[in-house]
Amino acid sequence: MFDPIVEAERQDYDKPANFCQPFDKQLLAYREMGGVALRATLYRPLGRPERPLPAIIFVHGGGWSAGDRGQFARHSAFLAAHHGIAGLCIDYRLTTVAPYPACVQDARAAVRWLQSNAGQFGIDAARIAIGGSSSGAHIAAMVATEGDIESDVEAQAAAVTSQLPLKAAVFCAGVYRLPVDLPDSLTIASMAMLLGGRAEDMPDRYRQASPLGHISPRCPPTLLLHGSADRVISYRQSQEFAARLRQAGVLAEVEIFDGRDHGQLNDPANLARTMGCMVGFLKRYLNIIIN
Repeated sequence: MFDPIVEAERQDYDKPANFCQPFDKQLLAYREMGGVALRATLYRPLGRPERPLPAIIFVHGGGWSAGDRGQFARHSAFLAAHHGIAGLCIDYRLTTVAPYPACVQDARAAVRWLQSNAGQFGIDAARIAIGGSSSGAHIAAMVATEGDIESDVEAQAAAVTSQLPLKAAVFCAGVYRLPVDLPDSLTIASMAMLLGGRAEDMPDRYRQASPLGHISPRCPPTLLLHGSADRVISYRQSQEFAARLRQAGVLAEVEIFDGRDHGQLNDPANLARTMGCMVGFLKRYLNIIIN
């Protein structure tokens, strides 16, 4: 699916651009917390665009405690090289550094940063989407639903002044209602680390951190991808989230990959379908003419 240069971005996302790449790449810092810069890699088409570009911000998975922004580097490079869509892959504070809601606040800050600096990078601040996978989908969904925004003073101020609504959202194998139904010890342990305790001891905190409870008509059109054999997060989470979005009058599309487990949507056998769904959806809702 990906050519070798794009494929290499999974490991090379933190390296400077070189002349042979069919996309432009910049290494950036979008936020500083506690003296530590939160970094991002921005992918754009080569050359000067005729008009400002649409963009998507990607939030990586890893159980809130691991992973890196290279998870979506290939996707972003591919979108930039072949479809005229810029991609911003972000780091955020993991639970090993700071508990919830730090990760959500960082992702919100990335949206504000890209909107504020859009003109500098030839990006249209009014045509920005957000995406994520697994725990990254949870974080991105909290941003898209404006979930728990009361705990984020910076976000509240921006919402009153200058922040624009997101145009679309793309989520892969995400968790939208905490705690999950499946008795998976790794997932339960990850959520306890994220929120500082077990669901039975702090049910209100788990509800507050669940995107499902924050759905409103303001949510952007959403695409949800999930494997039917996911043993970590049931595909029914995506179906339930889509149903609630539709009840709120928000467009939601669901694509279930038959027999696929958690993390398999980007395997070689599934990648063409994953990218086909993503590209088609983004082009429709970021108002791009499909090639």
